[in-house]
Amino acid sequence: MEHPELGELRPSDEHRDLYEVSLQYRGRMIQLVIDLEGEPFEKVMDFATAVRASLSLIEANARHVACRDLLEVYNNGWNEFDELQPDGSYKTVRNPKLTAQQFGERLNLDTIMVNGQDYLTVCFDEEDLFWGHWIEVRSPSGIDMLKAQADLSG
Repeated sequence: MEHPELGELRPSDEHRDLYEVSLQYRGRMIQLVIDLEGEPFEKVMDFATAVRASLSLIEANARHVACRDLLEVYNNGWNEFDELQPDGSYKTVRNPKLTAQQFGERLNLDTIMVNGQDYLTVCFDEEDLFWGHWIEVRSPSGIDMLKAQADLSG
């Protein structure tokens, strides 16, 4: 199904109210996932269109929230791990602590999920800072992200 502003909406094979859109953003392809959540199609698409128009702002706000909520978590434990050595022993590896700027620069926007008319989740690939987990910034207040929180998933 073609949307005039979002492009080709691909319906999910598994979920009737779920659509995906691939978007070109800053030289990369990202995914926009739209879940109607039982709300009116037009209203959710209006929100998704507003999200598409505000990608730079959303990315910047979500990156700020991720730094606020997860930088200390990284610097106080996730930057250290035990690495298996050829002789079967383990060696502790300590990566340097990061500044907020360094941490933020390691986050790559991957997916934005729109749930209903006002809930937004922004997912970042984090270059293995959290050992294969990804960062999700959830905003129950939509684009403004005033109530957003960041967590690890995966």
